[in-house]
This record gives sequence, C-alpha cells and structure tokens, in this order.
Amino acid sequence: MKVLAVDDDPIILEMIEATFRRSRSPKVRLTVLSSGPAALKLLADPNQHFDCILLDIQMPQMDGITLCSHIRALKSYRDTPVVMLTQRTETASIERAFMAGATDYVTKPFDPKVLRARLRVAERMMESAALAPRLSLSKLHGKGRPGQHDFALEDPLHIEDVHQLVLPFPLGNYLSQLARNDLGDCQVFAATIEDAERLYTQGSTREFAVAVAATVAAIAKIVDHPQLLMAHNGNGTLLCVASGVQLPNWPEIEDMIQEEIDTSGLHHDNGVRMDLSLSVGSPVHPNASQSQRVRRTFSRAIQRVVRRQKVLSDTPPPDILPVSAAH
Repeated sequence: MKVLAVDDDPIILEMIEATFRRSRSPKVRLTVLSSGPAALKLLADPNQHFDCILLDIQMPQMDGITLCSHIRALKSYRDTPVVMLTQRTETASIERAFMAGATDYVTKPFDPKVLRARLRVAERMMESAALAPRLSLSKLHGKGRPGQHDFALEDPLHIEDVHQLVLPFPLGNYLSQLARNDLGDCQVFAATIEDAERLYTQGSTREFAVAVAATVAAIAKIVDHPQLLMAHNGNGTLLCVASGVQLPNWPEIEDMIQEEIDTSGLHHDNGVRMDLSLSVGSPVHPNASQSQRVRRTFSRAIQRVVRRQKVLSDTPPPDILPVSAAH
C-alpha cells in the first residue's frame, strides 16, 4: 500500500513515519511532503500512484480541504481514500472536508494505533468505492433510455456535483469518529423518495439523479446548517447526519421538505412535471458504542422511516376520511 502524507509540520510527518516504522509492516510504503502544490505536482506524475492520502487541514499556501478538492478532480484519484489530519478544535472544518471528498479523519495528536486502524479501514474502502456508481448532473445531458441504468436500485449512489452528499462508507467513518461528548449534539434521520422504484424502472438515469439531487437540496435548505452530511443508501433512501443543530420539529420537518420539493419546479425529460413524495423518519441520536455505532444508528434511522411509510400508507386521503374522523 503506497501512502502519501502531506503536512507542513515536520514533527507530525516524523510521527507518521515513526508510526509505520514501528509497525514493521512491509505493506506500507510512505512518501511525505510539506505542501499542497508539491503534492499536486507529484500526484500528476503518471509514473506515480498512491493508494491512500493523508492531508493536514491547516496548511499555508493551500489548505487540506482545497487540496482534497483538487485531488478529486484528478481522474486517477476519484476513489482513492483521503484521510484528513485535524486538530480537535477544527470540528467545523471536518464537514467541509467530507464535502470536498475526504473519506475519513484522524484527530491530532493521534495515537499510532488509531492511525494504523484508519488505514486498514481505508484499504476496505478502496474496494467499496471502486464499486459505487458515480454520476454527474452536469454531464447527464442526454435523455437516456427509460429503465436502463449502470447501477441497481439498491446501490448507494454518489452524485459528484451535489453539495453535502457523500457515499455511505465515508458518512459512516464520520459518525464512528465522533467523540463521545459530541454525540448529544448529533442527530441522524432517514428520508425516502416514495417514487424511487417507479423512477428507476420507468425513468432515465438523469431523471433518477435529478430526484435524488432535489431531495438533498430540499433537506439541506430546511435543515439549513453547514454541519449536515447525507448519503444515498440505495432504494431512494437518504441517510442524514446533522451535528450541532436543532432540527425542525417532527413530523413538521417532513411537510417543510415536501413543500420545498413541490415548489422546486422538477420536470421529466419530456417536460412533464415531476411529482415526488417523501417520507421522513424521526431522528435518533448516535449509538454510544463506537464499534456498533454506524450499523445500529443507521439501522434505527431506516427503521423509523419505514414505520413512517407504513403510517402514511395506512392513512386514507382526507376526502375519504370517515365522518367520525373528520369532526
């Protein structure tokens, strides 16, 4: 595994080098650099390729978040794990780093065991990221053929030019790394596009991507907080993680997001209005157990949106409510 570490602090670079020397692992070959421009020059060399990149967030000339964005623009590094090195006081920057394409983070000063563990996670991530479908709304100009896609309905989907949308694996990394005293300020909820299966079987890839993107934009506008990350988990379901924010009341949040979608002016490829219905589950706080946090928290959030779907499906429309319920 070839790893590139970029940090302007020589002490941190020495700690990283010492971490891998002491591990006596022949699998890791480390290269260290002290600036973003030097890193970009090396990464542009076709004779060089790295399997994982470590970036400090705070650096002169070019900060780590900007550098991460530039790295993601390189075709050879669209799916390469990027682990941010951050001070504990830089929590507000972590979400921006994930939006720029980061896949994990380690807080400084770091425990060498933690850093090695995150690199093992990065190795697993390389396999999952390569399989994840990626779309770009700006490139989906052609109408495409209805029901024919390069991904399955249940596949997690990443839309590159949609703000605050990441893949489930990085979102899970973000959640798992939250400090215990930050869990009380974090809420996780799920939202499902009710028309997802119909859109998938009858619509084009562009139409499906537009529906997901519009839902993400509506949620982001209503929650209105920079510390909000989302991932499309497949089947039209979005997992949403909001830190340090008081969410609107539930179920009012569902009505607010739905109204935002209804007024967004979505259209199918043939110009017909696209009507989307959304179910939003009530939020949950992350599980305290770090090892079980991601699986249990996301599972609970999805279960709540499934229950919400059942409630809505069992509720008759207002015009056919029984007399006793209408008074």
